[in-house]
Amino acid sequence: MTTKFINVVCKLESEYGSVLNVPDDNPVLVKIQRYWKSHPEKITYESYEDLDVGRIQRMLDKGYPKSYIGQVLDIPPEVINARIVNGKLSDDKWKHNKLRLKHNYVYAMYRNNSFISNGTIEELTKKTGKTIETLKHFRHANDHTLYRMEKIGDNAEWVKIRWEF
Repeated sequence: MTTKFINVVCKLESEYGSVLNVPDDNPVLVKIQRYWKSHPEKITYESYEDLDVGRIQRMLDKGYPKSYIGQVLDIPPEVINARIVNGKLSDDKWKHNKLRLKHNYVYAMYRNNSFISNGTIEELTKKTGKTIETLKHFRHANDHTLYRMEKIGDNAEWVKIRWEF
């Protein structure tokens, strides 16, 4: 069955130059996509057989998103999901320990294009006496306004998702 799909994809590539150029509404492409979406267990990733499964499992257990794990380890998240489906990895702890990235942006604040201070929104409220709402408005100001802020960094941190019912 896989060989048949490979041959069909090769025909599409020869016709359109690349699979990326095939129109999204192409009936052959739609059939292939539907099949693989309904049979994820049939997708194999032979080139990823030498994965550090222990490291991936530890990251899952800590709650890191699969997309983040894939980005760090330079693998598609589908590989992780395929390993979970075939039992080589478990996402049981991951489901209870999910993390998300909480951004805490750092801004440089200007008045009449002269630098005033830098810091997070909360830090700048203490330094300038302006309210959080006012400072948030300055984030969208342009060079022609009295005050403006530019994003210069991010003190992001992983925080556990709180489930509230």
